[in-house]
Amino acid sequence: MHSPITQEILSGGDPERPALSDPRGRLAFRELRALIEASALALRERGVRPSEAVALQTPSSVEFATAFHGILGAGATVVPLNPLLTEEETRRAMQRTGARLRIDAPTARALHAGASRPLSPSPATEDPEATAVLALSSGTTAEPKPVMLSHRALSANIRQTVSALRGNGLDPGWSVLAPLPLSHIYGLNVLLHSSLANGNHVVLMPRFTPRAFARLHAEHHIGWSYVAPPIVAALDSEDYSADYSAEDFRHTRVMLSGAADLSPDLARRVGERLGVEIIQGYGMTEASPVTHMMRRGDPLGIGRPVDGTETRIVGGELWVRGPQLCSGYLGAPGPLVEGWLPTGDLVAPTPDGGLRVTGRTKEIIKYRGYQVSPAELEEVIAACPGVRDVAVARGTLQGEEVPHAFVVGTAAPAEVHEWVARRVAPYKKVRRVTVVESIPRAATGKILRRRLRERAGDADE
Repeated sequence: MHSPITQEILSGGDPERPALSDPRGRLAFRELRALIEASALALRERGVRPSEAVALQTPSSVEFATAFHGILGAGATVVPLNPLLTEEETRRAMQRTGARLRIDAPTARALHAGASRPLSPSPATEDPEATAVLALSSGTTAEPKPVMLSHRALSANIRQTVSALRGNGLDPGWSVLAPLPLSHIYGLNVLLHSSLANGNHVVLMPRFTPRAFARLHAEHHIGWSYVAPPIVAALDSEDYSADYSAEDFRHTRVMLSGAADLSPDLARRVGERLGVEIIQGYGMTEASPVTHMMRRGDPLGIGRPVDGTETRIVGGELWVRGPQLCSGYLGAPGPLVEGWLPTGDLVAPTPDGGLRVTGRTKEIIKYRGYQVSPAELEEVIAACPGVRDVAVARGTLQGEEVPHAFVVGTAAPAEVHEWVARRVAPYKKVRRVTVVESIPRAATGKILRRRLRERAGDADE
């Protein structure tokens, strides 16, 4: 028996049609099923037991997918870990989640050899509330927490996301490109699971470069691709303009951005350059992850709730409720309040009836009694000539909390100060500007503001 999640992803495709490709080869849906079953039995023979936490730390690959579902098939819980983590970070993650076994890329490939005896019925859980995945939260403002995601929650979100993707025109016959890490919940349950459940051929890209991104679009006739803001920013950079042309993307209709908020100006520039429509989805690890998605043609924002998701605004903050929410945090108080998940994101309505993110509750800067949103200032500064990237964090000036802008590009601090001062209320002005070589971000594109706060000094640089 397969896990509920495995059943979801295998139900969407013709057995003989391609399901997954990576640089090492291609699998049909029939072959994917067989390798998942072989991996499950091999893990059981190695002593993996039901409900045990097993760390999976491989690059995005066919082996990641088969090992992931093999772990579920053995009745165990998967702890996806980014392969870029250091040994110390990996040790801490395994300690926090209780994982004792770690599967790396060579081990995952070895599981394909199967087991020494015929396949017997799998002990995959029949309990939909059992924890399928312990996903580490992004940790952009604090140490990551292990989020308990049940089979029910992840399966529900696959169905919700498939409905939203189809509503935006994703045809089951299209090939889709997945250039983001499968160890992240966006890569796992959207790029991989929801695409497979929709019957798509998923082309995996273990490492992003603009040249390879464009080449894969052309070679595989990619109709839809998934991106995050750093990828869109790279496609906007003149440093890579010789690496691709709009012709490489002639088969591509849509790019769906997620994992962090995308600048409307950036989306417009890249969309026009490539001849594609860039839309945006929204969610968080605690929601498996999707809660909202734009409709094609709408103004850029986070869009509207996916099927079965309720929303309310509490003090400007978005709260959500639905079947995709997590069971809680492992070993810590859970995030839910009477069944609702406070997202920590401040939102405002868009003309189409959707929402856009205006800031984070934990990132709000209190300047002389006023609340200043870093996201709002970032949107203003991103349009300043000479600015290629920007992040705003809480800084100090003469002992006072102030907005501190970190910018990448050729714009001088004085030019940024002047640009912002002409466009915002006096209390929202940036009080410090630092020119840097790059903005620290998580792999998904989220700004690591805690690192920026650590770099803050007492004067403009």
